[in-house]
Amino acid sequence: MQNRSLLLVVVLMVALVLSACVQPPSPETTASTTVAPMDDMGHAAMVDPSEPFDAQFIDGMLEHHQGAIDMAEMALEEAEHEELQTLAEGIIAAQSAEIEQLHSWRNEWYPELPPTGGMEIGMGTMAINGDANVPFDKRFMGAMISHHQGAIAMAEMALEQAEHEEIRTLAAEIITAQSAEIEQMLGWLADWYGEQTQTAADASPLVGTIWVANEEGNSLTAIDAATNAVVTTLTGIPGPHNVQVSPDGTTVWAVSGHEALAVAVDSQSYALLGTVPVGSEPAHVVVSPDGTTAYVSNSGDDTVTVIDTAMFTVKATIPVGAFPHGLRPSPDGAWVAVANLRGNTVSVIDTAAFTVNATIEVGTGPVQVAFAPDGATLYVTLNGEDAVAAVDLATYSVTGKVTVGDGPVQIYVTPDASTVVVANQGSEESPGTTLSIVDAATLAVVETVETGQGAHGVVIEPSGRHAYVTNLYGNDLAVVDLVDHQVVTTVVTGASPNGVSFSPVAATAAPSPEIALPIPTHEDDTNNHTDDTGDSAGEGHDSHH
Repeated sequence: MQNRSLLLVVVLMVALVLSACVQPPSPETTASTTVAPMDDMGHAAMVDPSEPFDAQFIDGMLEHHQGAIDMAEMALEEAEHEELQTLAEGIIAAQSAEIEQLHSWRNEWYPELPPTGGMEIGMGTMAINGDANVPFDKRFMGAMISHHQGAIAMAEMALEQAEHEEIRTLAAEIITAQSAEIEQMLGWLADWYGEQTQTAADASPLVGTIWVANEEGNSLTAIDAATNAVVTTLTGIPGPHNVQVSPDGTTVWAVSGHEALAVAVDSQSYALLGTVPVGSEPAHVVVSPDGTTAYVSNSGDDTVTVIDTAMFTVKATIPVGAFPHGLRPSPDGAWVAVANLRGNTVSVIDTAAFTVNATIEVGTGPVQVAFAPDGATLYVTLNGEDAVAAVDLATYSVTGKVTVGDGPVQIYVTPDASTVVVANQGSEESPGTTLSIVDAATLAVVETVETGQGAHGVVIEPSGRHAYVTNLYGNDLAVVDLVDHQVVTTVVTGASPNGVSFSPVAATAAPSPEIALPIPTHEDDTNNHTDDTGDSAGEGHDSHH
C-alpha cells in the first residue's frame, strides 16, 4: 500500500487548469451511507451498507471508465503529441475491455439488483477544461491524472472490502496500470511544460468545493478545489452576503440580504432545497457541527434566527447586541459567538437554551469571530482598531490584541490551532490587499501576503495547507499556500465576492455554466439589505463585512 501511495503524486500547477465533474451522491442513499477512511490523496469514498459492495464498485467503475474513454477519444482528435495519442489509444482499449468484463460480472452476480448509487467518491475530473488559452495536451493530462487518482482510490477500497476475488484482482491491476500512467503523464508535463510535481506526502488533499457568495452578482460560485476552476454559478439569490456549507458538505446555505431569507441548496444537484424567512438585513449564516441547526445574524433588528435545517422552520429568535454580523459555532456546538459590530461586543449564545450566556466587551467594530479548535479561545477581528483580539472563554476576558492590516474583516484558524489568518479589506477608496498570518501562540503577525483588492472573506481547507480569500473589489478569489506564504492562483468570481466556505465534497458536473434558482421575492422592497453604514448595498461597499 505504501509503494502504491507514493506513486500517487499531485501536480500543483496543473491543478490550476482543470475542471471538476464527479459522480453525485444518490439522494436515496445519502442518509444511510458510511464513510471510509481518506486515502493518501484525500479521496473520501462512501458506500451504502444496505447494498452489495461489489455491485456498487462495478456500477461506479463503469461510469468512471466511460468518462476516461470519452476524454481519451477527444485526445485522439486534438492531442498535439503522438505520445499522448498512443496513451489515449491504450486507455480506450484497456478500459473498454474492463467495461465489458464488469458488465459480465454484473449480469452474472446481480441479475435482479437495480442500479445502485455506485461508490460516492471524489472520483476526480470527468471532463476536460475548456480554456483554449491552455494547451489541450496539458489540460488533458491534468484531467486524466485527477481521474486516475479517483479510480485508484476506489480500487484501494475494493482490495479491502470486495467479496469476489475477481474484483480484487481487477482492482490491483487498475492500481498498477493507472499509477504507471500517472507517472508517465507527470514526466511529460515536466518535459513539455516545465510543470513541477509534489509527492503525496507533501501535497495537500484538494478534494472539495469552494463556495463564494457574490453580493452584487446576486449569485453563488462553485469552484472545484482540485482544479481551482469554476464549475458553475447559481444565480437568483438577491444580495447574498454570506455562504456556509453544512459539515457533511451536502447543503449550501446563503443569506439574501435583499429578501431577508436564508436559502438552502443541494451541493451536488444544485437544486433549491428551501428558503426560510429571517430577520431584517441578514448578514451571516452558520451551521451547527451536527448539521441540524443553522444560525443567521440579523443586522437590522439585532437578533439571531435559529433554523431547523431538516424542516426549514424557525426554532427561535434570540436578541443579541447592536448590529450582529459574523458568527460561528464552537467546535462542540454548545455555543455560538456573535460579533456585534456597533455594540463593540461579542454575544455568547447557549445553543441548548437559546439564550445569551455572556456579553463580552472586545473593542471597536468587531466583525467576525473564530474559535480555536479546542474551543477555549475566541479570536475577534476589530475593524475599528485594525486589530485582532484573543478572548479567554473561561473568563470571558480579552487576553491580548495584535495589530494586523487595514480594516480586518473575516478570520479563520488552521485545523492544528497554530495559525490565525485575517483578511484585511480596507475601504473602496483605499482597499486593503492583504492576508495577515498570525502565530496563535505568540499573537504576533509572522507574514503578510498580498491577495488582491479588498481582501474580505477567508476560509481554510481541512488539511490546513490552503486558504481561500475573496477580494471584494477585485471580483476574484485568491488561493493562498499557507506553507509557502504565497498566492498560488486567482479565480474570477461574480461581482463583489463576499462570504466563502469550503465543502469536503467534490463538485459534480453542472448542466450549464449558470443555473437560475427559483428564489421567492417580496412584493415590496422594504427589507432591502443595507451595508454597515446604513446605505443601500448597491451604493457602496466601504463597510461591507
